Amino acid sequence: MRVNCFKFFIFLLAAVLISAGTLIASDEKTPDSPVAIVNGVPISRDIFNRQFNEYRQGKATSPCQEILLSDDGIADRNPMRPGACQSLDPDSLAAMQSDFLETMISNELLYQESQHQNIDIPEIEIDASLYDLKCNYDNEADFFKDLDLMHMTEQEFRKEIQHDLAVRKLVHEKVEKNIIVTREEAKQYYENNRNSFTEPEQVRVSHILVAVPNGATEEQKAEARLKIEKIRDRINSGEDFAAVAKQSSDCPSGGDGGDLGFVCRGQIKDYALDDTAFTIKPNEVTIIWTRFGYDLLKVTAHKDRKEHSFEEVQEAVNSKVVQSKMKQALETYINNLRGAAKIEKLT
Repeated sequence: MRVNCFKFFIFLLAAVLISAGTLIASDEKTPDSPVAIVNGVPISRDIFNRQFNEYRQGKATSPCQEILLSDDGIADRNPMRPGACQSLDPDSLAAMQSDFLETMISNELLYQESQHQNIDIPEIEIDASLYDLKCNYDNEADFFKDLDLMHMTEQEFRKEIQHDLAVRKLVHEKVEKNIIVTREEAKQYYENNRNSFTEPEQVRVSHILVAVPNGATEEQKAEARLKIEKIRDRINSGEDFAAVAKQSSDCPSGGDGGDLGFVCRGQIKDYALDDTAFTIKPNEVTIIWTRFGYDLLKVTAHKDRKEHSFEEVQEAVNSKVVQSKMKQALETYINNLRGAAKIEKLT
């Protein structure tokens, strides 16, 4: 079992490089003072601040956080989302810190339970995770440079990996392995969420833009209109659309022959472009005025809306039901641990 160590490491590094704003630490509290004590084990203020910082950047670093702070997990009781809290009023920030501390306490309880269950993480697994991480660097010196930025030794970082792997293994053994999804449950989820398994109508769009700046005069607009009409005439005379786009388009997509790929309704931010893309026929070219200037639009392919049958998406449906059950089962498991724990919060 391997943790995605590279992602994990980047989360830690982000905490050092990005300012966290107002955190739980105060003038009266030192970074090493605890924010909580869980069965006699302190959670340091420094570690809390670092991990909360990661959460604010939309990243969860532990298995518990990944499950409990996901979009439809415990965090749903908080209107804020990871990454959405870069600028919060003091009350909202304090509430988020409080919720996050509860998650850290849960994670500590899981780790302690992993030790009570004698879950061992062989050094070879830690070595493998560390090796995976180092492979993302050009050289080992760069790895240690980033480690220095976090004020961590390699041994301290190995301990972080060991902690993470132990919790993952506990959750797998005590929670995940016990989850069973029946066909009836999967079918009911599918029926209740059909739209999630439906591909919307899509068109593949190419365009050539003749840009018109804001505040352009009528004369400038007329010149741009004349230019786009000449481009259209070249296309209608048989020139390759992609080749002309590379020569003439003011949009960066010109480098790709004007191809914007497949889009759904509402995906193109300009209403005129979006509306026209779903009304013209494939391979027809038309000129439209947009907020960027004059566009020559072409639809090269069309896909009708497609609803996938249960059999086609059964594996994906099963994964969704497992995820839902996993959250519920983990909450129950953690609540049982909390019931038997001594927890002191010192914030």
